[in-house]
Formats: sequence, C-alpha cells, structure tokens
Amino acid sequence: MLKITKYLTFEIIKSYILILLILVSIFSLFLFIEELDNNYPVTSIIEYVILSMPSTAGLLSTLALFIGSILVIGRLNSNKEMQILISAGLSIFSFFKKFFSIVIILAIFNLIINEITSPFFFEKSRLVKALASGQTYSNADYNIWLKKENKFVRIEESINGQEFRNISIFTIEDNELMSILFAQEGRLQDGDLVILKKDLFKIYRDNHFINYSKFLEKDEAYKLELNSRQIESLNRDERSMNIIELVKSLIFLSQNGISNNDYVVELVTRATSPLTVIGLIILALPFVLRFDRGTSISKMMIISISIALVFNLVLKIFKVSIISFGLDAYLASFLPLMILCIISSTIILKITSKA
Repeated sequence: MLKITKYLTFEIIKSYILILLILVSIFSLFLFIEELDNNYPVTSIIEYVILSMPSTAGLLSTLALFIGSILVIGRLNSNKEMQILISAGLSIFSFFKKFFSIVIILAIFNLIINEITSPFFFEKSRLVKALASGQTYSNADYNIWLKKENKFVRIEESINGQEFRNISIFTIEDNELMSILFAQEGRLQDGDLVILKKDLFKIYRDNHFINYSKFLEKDEAYKLELNSRQIESLNRDERSMNIIELVKSLIFLSQNGISNNDYVVELVTRATSPLTVIGLIILALPFVLRFDRGTSISKMMIISISIALVFNLVLKIFKVSIISFGLDAYLASFLPLMILCIISSTIILKITSKA
C-alpha cells in the first residue's frame, strides 16, 4: 500500500509541475508580447513578467493540478495499471480514496504557498511596471481621492483597507487653497479617518509650513468622518491580499454596513479551491475511464480544459447574477461548488457501485 501511495504521489506531482510550467510559460509569453506595446524598456518588461510569474502560477495552479491528475488517471487506465491494482485486491473505492487524499493534500499545500507568495509578488510586479513606465507607485497602485465638504483627501497607500500611509488633506474655501495637512499614517475607526497626533508632521497654511501639533491637545487625534461609499472606495485590489486579509477586510466593511462582492467571490474561490479540484476530477472521470491505450495526451488535456472552462463560465455567470439579481454574494459564490459536489457525488457512487 505504501509503495502504491508513493507511486501515485510521484506521478501526480510530476504531472502537476509539468502542466503548471507549461501554462505559466504560455501566459507569461502572452504577457510579455502584450507589454511590448507599452513604452518602457525591454529589461523592465522582462523583470515585470518574471515577478508576475508567482501570481500567475497562483491563478493557474488549481487548473494545473486538475489537468495533471486527469493525465495520471487517464494514463493508469489506458495502460491497464488501474485494472492490475484492482485485480490484486485493491477496490476501486480504495484506489480513488487514496488518489483523492493525495490530491487534496497537494491542493491545500498549494493554497498555503500561493497565499504566501502571490500577493507579495503581485505588488512587486506592479511596482516595477509603475516605476518603469514613469509613474509613481502610488499612482499605479492606489492613489485614492475623496471629497468631504470643503476638504479633498488624497491617500497614496493602503496597508490592508483599514490602515493607510502618505495622506494629504486639502482645505479649500471660496475657490482658494486654505491649508494642506500632511500625515504619515492614518486608519479607519468607527467610520472616521483617524490620524494620531504623532503622525501629523506638518501643515501648509498662509503660504508657509507650520507644525500642526500645537492645534491639538495631548494625545488628541485628527478625525474626518467618512460615509459608507467613501469607505468602500478605500478597498484594496483583492489580488494583493491573502485570505486572512480578505477576511479582516470583510469583517471591517460589515461592521460599517458595507459589502464587497468581489472580496466575497475571491475569498470563497480561494478557500474552496481544494474541493473544486476534487469535484472537477470526479466530473471528468466518466470521460477519462473510457480512454484506451491509443488515447493521446492532447485529447486528455482538451477534455480537462473544456470541463474547467465550462465550470469557470458558470462561476462568472453566478458572479454577474450577484449584481443583476441582487443575490447574496456568499450564496452565489457557493452555489456552483454545491452543484459540482452533488453531481460529483452521484458520479463517484455510480462508478464505485459498478465495480
């Protein structure tokens, strides 16, 4: 049994890595060609593409693991290795139980690695592109402007959608600039943009800079009340956040009576990716188990990719339905997976009952 487990693990990992390398290479090539149209040095384009590879791998890893697993099952079936194992006393249920256990462990490990690496390299790649194309990083990455009565607020960097850096507050009266307040850091608290006294380092007033500290009492904070729409606009790109940050942001937004459907869909998609891989593999089994020795790898890949594309299309339809029909974001995000699990359970029961 241990030898079978080792053999299956090696075959799945080998196929997974090979498919992932192929997919990332193809997508990176297209990205490189696309970036050639932009006006910045080729060396910077290459650096940008290389730094984009980990986040690209994160997006494609579920598909790669699915295709790799299908190739392994298809090859074992077409080479009669699966039948030999079953003839030796291993039931088909035990075989798939062992196979799916390996896949789900790999999927969870893959999810953890992606959550550590993808957001980090996503930010790094955007920084490289922004600097190479002559923009400031904040302009390319964040640079939010808000208006509150006669005040215009510019926030250049978001840490987690709740904490911010490099804040400028412009006060205008009768079409004249009255003052500019500069702050190193600020945070959202109970619907207010709060800047502690220690973070306010200067203010422009009457054509010269003065220390703002003398306008505040000891330990007093500068507060600017924001409405729900303004708070929502401070959200970060979900691709630059890991699952923990997404959860924290959703909790914070919920406490302020705000919802973010993109965050919900992204969170559910990532967190359920191991189950999605298993469901897609089971969905493909009726096709894969019909493969004979003459079945080409390209045919296996076409069937695998077709199933994955159909499922991805269904996900997008449900995502659009959130906005169009006002469905609950969590319900709409989980429904495709629930349907996939029901169909997959029916298929696996039929396969094991026939064995």
